[in-house]
Amino acid sequence: MASPAHDVHSRASSEKGHEKHAEVVPDPALVPTVVDRNAGLDPKAVRSALLRLDLIVLPVVVAFYLLSFIDRANVCAAHQASR
Repeated sequence: MASPAHDVHSRASSEKGHEKHAEVVPDPALVPTVVDRNAGLDPKAVRSALLRLDLIVLPVVVAFYLLSFIDRANVCAAHQASR
């Protein structure tokens, strides 16, 4: 059942000359399908590869973060010392 606000909006838009357009339905051949990213891969191999990446990438990112913090602290200290 349409609400009174919907009826008012419908009347207002029809009075202004707006016409309702048909809904556009995309061609199913053009719509991308969902692809399984792990299709054909061994789940143990995927887990092993991700674990190795985590053990290599995570420490490097943490090291860069700490170096950035130390550098920022040194820059602030040098700026305060120069005053």
